[in-house]
Amino acid sequence: MKYTLASFCGDYGVVGSYSGGIARALGTQTVDGHGNLTGSAIINVPGPNNTRSITSIGFHGTYTVNPDGTGSMALTITVQGGTTVNVTEDFAITKTKAVNGTVLASEIQDAQQVPSVILSTPTLAFHTYTLRSAPKSCTR
Repeated sequence: MKYTLASFCGDYGVVGSYSGGIARALGTQTVDGHGNLTGSAIINVPGPNNTRSITSIGFHGTYTVNPDGTGSMALTITVQGGTTVNVTEDFAITKTKAVNGTVLASEIQDAQQVPSVILSTPTLAFHTYTLRSAPKSCTR
């Protein structure tokens, strides 16, 4: 199968994990099938003396999809307080499903290229994206 930008399109639920299981992210991402995305998440972050806190982030960016179903996302992440950081995440489409005759990614797995920009401890961030719904613009 040959994948394109249109293969990654719709409303996705996002679950993020960090190496060692030290934190968890939960959020949503909207992908337009033309290389643009936007989303938000909350992250359960470890703190001093075995404390935890919840931090919110927003993000937007662009993505590419290779014919083999791999690709990358270039994201600008806005953390609480308004600071922005740029990250790149590599991904692979791991599951697909037909929606109104169009094959869409129903699951994507990714890994951030650099250690987490949210946590103070250098740790790998990785995410699973699950298709929740595809707007008509994705399946025309």
